[in-house]
Amino acid sequence: MIYINCKARKIKKIVAAGIATASIWMLPSSTEAAPQETKIHFISLNSATDAILLESNGHYGLVDFGEDWDYPDGTDSRYPLRSGITKGVGYEQQVIHYLKSQGVEKLDFCVATHSHSDHIGGGDEILDAFPTDRLYINRYDDSYIVKENEFHLWDNQYIYDDIIDAANRNNTEIITDLDLEENTEYRSFTLGDMSIDLMNLQRRRDKNRQILPVVDENENCIVTKITAYGRTALLTADIDPTEGDTGRLANQLIEELGDLPQYQPENRAEPELKEEYPKENYKAVSATVFDLPENRVVKDTGVFEKIDETQINTGKRISIDLMKMAHHSNDWNNTTYFLTSLNPKAVVITGYETSFTERERDCLPNSKVYATATDSAAVISEFHDSGIKTRYVKLSPEWMKIDDGWYYFDENGRTFTDESVHEIDGKPYCFDAKGAVEKENRWVKVNGKWKYWLVTGEFQKDSWLKLNDVSYYLDEQGNVVIGWKQIDDSWYYFNEDGTMATDSWIGEDYVDVSGAWKPEILKEKWMSSGGKWWYRHSDGSYTALNWKKIDGKWYYFDASGWMVTGWQKVGDNWYYLYDDGVMASDTWVGNYYLKSDGTMAVSEWVQDGKYYVDENGLWVA
Repeated sequence: MIYINCKARKIKKIVAAGIATASIWMLPSSTEAAPQETKIHFISLNSATDAILLESNGHYGLVDFGEDWDYPDGTDSRYPLRSGITKGVGYEQQVIHYLKSQGVEKLDFCVATHSHSDHIGGGDEILDAFPTDRLYINRYDDSYIVKENEFHLWDNQYIYDDIIDAANRNNTEIITDLDLEENTEYRSFTLGDMSIDLMNLQRRRDKNRQILPVVDENENCIVTKITAYGRTALLTADIDPTEGDTGRLANQLIEELGDLPQYQPENRAEPELKEEYPKENYKAVSATVFDLPENRVVKDTGVFEKIDETQINTGKRISIDLMKMAHHSNDWNNTTYFLTSLNPKAVVITGYETSFTERERDCLPNSKVYATATDSAAVISEFHDSGIKTRYVKLSPEWMKIDDGWYYFDENGRTFTDESVHEIDGKPYCFDAKGAVEKENRWVKVNGKWKYWLVTGEFQKDSWLKLNDVSYYLDEQGNVVIGWKQIDDSWYYFNEDGTMATDSWIGEDYVDVSGAWKPEILKEKWMSSGGKWWYRHSDGSYTALNWKKIDGKWYYFDASGWMVTGWQKVGDNWYYLYDDGVMASDTWVGNYYLKSDGTMAVSEWVQDGKYYVDENGLWVA
């Protein structure tokens, strides 16, 4: 496959202990003139995900883009909705905002380190938002992963195809196949005062140079080495030790930098490791799903010669200025040999502080540790002749329009993604799941009470709301009314879910089909007075000298309306009413039989001719 650039240009077949607690700095807005600087911005996305901005003398590049909101829904057979695909989280708006807050208008290049969504998911959105000259990326296809480990395909193909499509439609030059010798010239380039080298580029190929499958896409990670003012930073992506990548990279860097005085290890605390460390439960700590060796069906293809990376490097070592911990500080990726070979003065975790393990700390006793999933907008590392100075920074909160949505970014550059209401400068705003001001009318719960947000940017108040033929009422504070409320000249009752009751009884009170209370309509019910019972009708009247069927049972009331009991003669017939007033039927009362209509049988056979009663209703033995 050859990528054809849409531009009118040459087509390339490029087949110390503890977490650092530095002071928080406020970054100037993009409207303020800033001196020419050379620095790395590790954008503080609040999860284990990478988006790293490089800046030097007004030029910008990006290494990875962070997770994004979209994912395959399974309707396209090329992109199944697999188990483990990240859903319900995205950071493309935060990355776009951060870049714009730093004055980025275009990017000289982007490096897509490998086709996992937590690294390049937002690539298509970033390339659409910022003109970009070049995209460095390894080819990806699901067939490049061994079939036995296909449950780690996730949405790799989907996000890879998305970023390639975005590069093509935005005339971004795609540079790939960097492992091939004919493409050596593209592995190194500059950005202002930065010299950038792309490393860990080897790939498994057959004799026809066709790519062979590996266990996991992490084995194809591009590592970015950045040098400026004689200082070096290493962005390790998710480099993996399975095929010996970490040990090989460490040895390569020692060979390149080992004779330079600025990279000689200082005479400080030496690594001291325990014989055994507790197994890390990353999911329990951060809900992060990592590619771990014990989860793989195929553990090792055995292609490359490896060294024992469980051991401290006791030979030649270096001390680089800064390193991004591999794979969000996953213990498996950051081998003992790798860490003790490079001995970075400072490390940055693109994720949680809690991912920095006890063994990693023991390997790096002198390293300052920073993390992005913290109370910060970014971790910034600035290059100087004397070293690389790293600190946490914040931003000035602000509104920004991205695409067709308005977002509010706090001092950490983060949006409100809880689908709730937040007060900004004294005014409430409702936000959707992605952090944009809600553009649809909808219910939202505020301080335990339901309100109805309007697209006009306010809550509906002191008025009726009808949805799907169901009525609600919002009070003067915009809260949905529950219980009784007088509106104009009528009283209405609203259920616990806020819906207005209609044509129903609320206790002793009746509301009609319009929902209005009708005080003149009473609930039919038994009434007691002086030890006697009578039955009230809805209009307040009562049954007198007549029968009434109540709840499927017959009762008789005398001329005064009192319920009667015992033997009663009504018309020409005798009836028997129990103590509770219920008429007896189809049963014997003493030696008398009450038929199905309640009348006492006389001069007839009863119960299918088994018994005979005389003219007085008495059973004849």
